[in-house]
Amino acid sequence: MGEIDNSEIIDLRERQTRASGSISCCIITRDEDGFISDAIASVKGLADEIIVLDTGSIDETVQCAEKLGARVFTTEWRNDFSEARNLAISKARCEWILILDADEIMDRRSHSRIRELVSGNPDAAFMFEQWTYTDDSDTFGWIPADEDNPVSREMIGYFASQQVRLFRNREDIRYRGQVHEDVEESLLSLDLTIFKVEDVIVHHYGRLKDSERIDRKYRMYLDLGEKKLQANPGNSKYIFELASQLLGLGFTEESMVQIDRGLEIAPDSWEFLNLKGLTLIKQGASAESVEYFSRGIEIDGSRPDLYNNIGVALIESMRPEAALEQLLKGLEISADNPNLLRNSATACIMSDRLDDGRSYIERSLAVDPFMSHSHMIHADILFRTGKNDEAAEALEKIRFISGTDLKVYLKSVYIYSQMKMVDRASDVVGRALKDYPGHEGLIFLSGKVHELKEEFETAITIYNELLTRSPNNSDIHNSLGCMYEKRGELKKAAASFDRAARLSPHNLQIRINLGIVEGKLGRDTEAEEHLRSVLSLDPLSGSALNAFGCFLSQRGRYSEAIKNFTKAIEQDPGDIRFYLNLGLLCEKMEMPVRAAEIYEKIAMLDPSAAPIVESRLEQLRDTVS
Repeated sequence: MGEIDNSEIIDLRERQTRASGSISCCIITRDEDGFISDAIASVKGLADEIIVLDTGSIDETVQCAEKLGARVFTTEWRNDFSEARNLAISKARCEWILILDADEIMDRRSHSRIRELVSGNPDAAFMFEQWTYTDDSDTFGWIPADEDNPVSREMIGYFASQQVRLFRNREDIRYRGQVHEDVEESLLSLDLTIFKVEDVIVHHYGRLKDSERIDRKYRMYLDLGEKKLQANPGNSKYIFELASQLLGLGFTEESMVQIDRGLEIAPDSWEFLNLKGLTLIKQGASAESVEYFSRGIEIDGSRPDLYNNIGVALIESMRPEAALEQLLKGLEISADNPNLLRNSATACIMSDRLDDGRSYIERSLAVDPFMSHSHMIHADILFRTGKNDEAAEALEKIRFISGTDLKVYLKSVYIYSQMKMVDRASDVVGRALKDYPGHEGLIFLSGKVHELKEEFETAITIYNELLTRSPNNSDIHNSLGCMYEKRGELKKAAASFDRAARLSPHNLQIRINLGIVEGKLGRDTEAEEHLRSVLSLDPLSGSALNAFGCFLSQRGRYSEAIKNFTKAIEQDPGDIRFYLNLGLLCEKMEMPVRAAEIYEKIAMLDPSAAPIVESRLEQLRDTVS
């Protein structure tokens, strides 16, 4: 027998993988043992080989991948996603490359569709939709998931993006960019057609990971994004990515610098205009943001999030009717959008349209039952319509939802206090502190509960301790000022309110508090200046009108005071404080009949105020007799 010529040996595996229409699925990994098995299983039967390139896992990722039959390679991570992608692709032996991340899966129902694509298009690339699942309905572009979606992993919604995931295995097709890497530039340079395929979905579960890991990932992306932009300073896409990352991490000033750079390059980009509006809202300049959302809508009026964002800006600018008009336009495009529905409810509350508000918030909760803000709004509407037991039931749901915003808790405690349910407020805060010991926001709320119990010394101690940890927290300075005011330490109160106002110049309530205390200290010029400045910014603020009315009344300027109290009642006809102050003023002006009418109105609005009403009516009877 003669010697065998190795050149004539047929490698069956090589022939199989190089066959027409064969697919290599390429995955890069690092510490993904909680996801990698599902990723590999989702392409079994579709991919002729699965390439896993691990970049330094210390968990069981590599072992899981090997056990499931993947070809596993390892490399050192060098802060470059494109480098890792390209190394994985270089190991592939098939005709086509399918890109998948370790925390993604392909819907098995799309396998036959992908086979059709590779068999009929020899020189093309394909862009699929990626659905990133999250319960955070505040996320830009969030869409509620169908109840029968078998791969949502019980997430109630997702946001979508389009990415090239399938292309020919050619040495001249490679990824570029250290972070948010893409292959499109390479494909376009080769003049290859990129098809958008809407019926193939890549399901992404990156938002299911723990928050600390997500935060580390975003900070890494920020660092790489900065390097990427340094190498391509005029690329508007890279500028947008970096601006978004900066805003997501709370660096609003730095984000604004990048946004303005982007708008110089792309002045008609609704994405940059929207991002600028969001940044202005974060900076407390909601009124200014309206212009940018409006320009974005002029450019592309099909984006429901733009209508939602302009609605939020108008709400925060105290223009609820204008806000509702924009929000309803958004609902014409996206009828089940929970953010549009929730903010429509808020606008209705501000416009005293409580029945409409209840309808909107209940529709919002039907789509997204895990938004604590929505439960708070629902409770607020129920409370305002006299349904205290139902309101308390709505508030109880909040404590079982993680990630609740401090302002939601504050509003909840306020509603409990108005319903005279201080023990319930205390119970909720106490339970939350057991779950999140040391959480500053919850410790702050415990101080608010002590306020409600009139345990002012304890509240002051809590606030002062918190200021050692967060000396620039305006909410704490404001609350401390309220406590000093209640104890009659007016100079300390004024100092606390002044500090809070400097930290949050757009917070009108803090400026109202400062004006009230300055009036009590006899600093009439400063007090009137503060109160008038608030009313110049928000002439319909019931709180500001009431505070200015009290200031005027105490100085004998009764006619002006009556006008302010009357306007305050017009703005918030359910607040008995405004009626009470007007009634007391009528007593001062020796108008007992008018005062009695006002007190009777209070009794109708709030039966729990009966002791105050009886006391004032008795005083009137004694005065008249």
